[in-house]
Amino acid sequence: MVAQVTMLHLKAGMMDELIRCVQDTAAPARIAQPGFGGMALLTDPITNHALLIGYWDVEAALQAMEQNTQAQLAQFADLITIAPESTTYEVSVQIELTVDGSAYIRGI
Repeated sequence: MVAQVTMLHLKAGMMDELIRCVQDTAAPARIAQPGFGGMALLTDPITNHALLIGYWDVEAALQAMEQNTQAQLAQFADLITIAPESTTYEVSVQIELTVDGSAYIRGI
């Protein structure tokens, strides 16, 4: 599994708009893609920074989505102060809670 982490530096007052864009546009587009494994948006309203984290089964699935990702990031152009920075990582350990509340740990 791989994760793409994108750092966004937002203009003041744009956090709610970013959240709407991710919920209404970015998330639905990724859900429809083969190999998509989940997504999280982490926000800090004090610094106006956000991290967009997407999980993919394999790097090839991420690369297939990359062109669409760049087009979606362009939608954020009016919300950000500098160009987004993206980095891809291998997910070495992932912990998920099951329906019954126990933990499922996926590691190497």
